[in-house]
Amino acid sequence: MAWDIACSASTPLKASGDPIKVGWMNPEGDPNGTFPEFTVAAKVAVDYINNVLGGVGSDLKAGKPGRPITLDVCNEAITPADSTKCANQLVSDKNFVNISTLNFFGNNWPILQGSGSPTFALTPISVADFTTPGVFGIGSGGGCVGAHPGLIDFSANTLKAKKIAIPWADTPPGVVCYYDLEKKPVDILAGTVDGPAKAKGIDAGLTSLGVPIKPAQPDITAQASQVLAFKPDAMVFSAQDSDCWSLVNTLGKLGWTPSSIPLVMSGSCVDTNKAKQAGALSKGIYFIGVPPMSEPDNQTDAVLKAESQNYVDLMNKAGGTAAKDFSLGFAVQGFAGIMQMYQYLGAAATANGGIASLTGDQVNTWMKATTSVHIYGGTPLGCSTALAPYVAVCSHLVSVIQWTGTGYKLVKPSFDPTYIIAGTKIDTGPPGAS
Repeated sequence: MAWDIACSASTPLKASGDPIKVGWMNPEGDPNGTFPEFTVAAKVAVDYINNVLGGVGSDLKAGKPGRPITLDVCNEAITPADSTKCANQLVSDKNFVNISTLNFFGNNWPILQGSGSPTFALTPISVADFTTPGVFGIGSGGGCVGAHPGLIDFSANTLKAKKIAIPWADTPPGVVCYYDLEKKPVDILAGTVDGPAKAKGIDAGLTSLGVPIKPAQPDITAQASQVLAFKPDAMVFSAQDSDCWSLVNTLGKLGWTPSSIPLVMSGSCVDTNKAKQAGALSKGIYFIGVPPMSEPDNQTDAVLKAESQNYVDLMNKAGGTAAKDFSLGFAVQGFAGIMQMYQYLGAAATANGGIASLTGDQVNTWMKATTSVHIYGGTPLGCSTALAPYVAVCSHLVSVIQWTGTGYKLVKPSFDPTYIIAGTKIDTGPPGAS
C-alpha cells in the first residue's frame, strides 16, 4: 500500500467500469449505540480509492484503472428487528460483498450468507461474529476477542494488578465480552477455572469485580462508587465512546486520578478531543488496540507510518465531520475496512484472472487461505490460522498506547493475549447461561 499511496499522489488514477457494490450496515442514531464515524470515514476511503487509486484491481504502474466501489449504506438501530431489516436490504440490493461494522445480535449473518456474497465483520463483538463459518472478522485487534483478553493480560502481567475492577457495557454483546473475554481470562490466570496450560494459574490470587453499566445511562455514580470501593489495583473498560468518557468523568468527581489507579480502556474509547477536554483526568490512561492511524508519529513501521499519514491527510482534506472524527477508534476501523476491501479484492482478482471476472466464491477461497496478510494501518490478518473456538476472527494482535496529555505513546508493541482463552468453551453469561 505504501507504494500505491506514493505513486498515486503524483499520478492519480480514476476508476472506470461496472462498480463493485459494497453493502454496509452500521448502528447509527440510537443512544444505546451509535457510531456514525464508521460511515463517515468509509466514504472518505471510497472516494480515495475511486478517484486516486484507480479503483479495485487497478494497475497503477501501467496506468490501467480498475472498478469503482459504491457503498450501499443501511443505518440500524440497536434492535434485532433493525438488524434483520438491514441484512435483508443488503441482500435485496445484490451487493458483491457485505460488511457489518459491528452488530449487537449476530442475527444478520444467516441472512447475509444466504445471498452467497462474501461477508465481513469489522469489529467482532458477538458469539455469532466469533464463530460463524465463512464470516471474516477483519478488523485489527479482532474486536472483543483481542482487546478484552488484552485488557486483562496487560493489567495482570504488566501492571502487576492483583485486583482488577471490570465495569462492563450491559448490552447483549457486552455480556458475552465480559463473561467470556474478561472474567474468564481472570479466572484462568488465577487458576480457579480450567484453561490452556501456558495460562492457567500463572497469576495465582488474581481477583476481579464486574460492575454492569447500561449504555447512555445519565448518572453512573453508584457504579463508579462500587468500582472504587473494591480498591482495585487496575480498572478496565470497553464501551461506546460516550460511555467511556462518562465513566472517566464520574470517577474523577469521586476523587480518582489515573496516577492513583491505572485505567485501561479498549480502542473503542479512543477520542483525542475528549482526552484533551478531560485534562489531567485523562493523562496516563492506557488504551488496548493498535497504535491509532490518527497518530503517524507513533508508528514504528515505515509502511504503517505512511498509511497513517495518508489517513490523517485525507480525513483533514475531507473536512467537516471527517476532520472532527478522524481520531475516533471506529473512524479508523471504517477507513481501514474499506482499504482492506481494496487490497483483498484486488489480490483475489490477481490470483483469479483479473477484476472483471472476479466472483464471490473466489474471494471467499482467497480469504480462507490468508496467513499474515497486511492490514492497512494495523496488525496482520490470517483467516487460515483463526483461533478455535473463535474461528471467524482473523486478527487478534493488540498493542498498548498511553495518553500523555498531548498525544499517545506506544507502551507495549503487538502481542497476542489469546493464549489465555485458546480452545476454551465460550461463556455466554453467568453460570448456567452457556
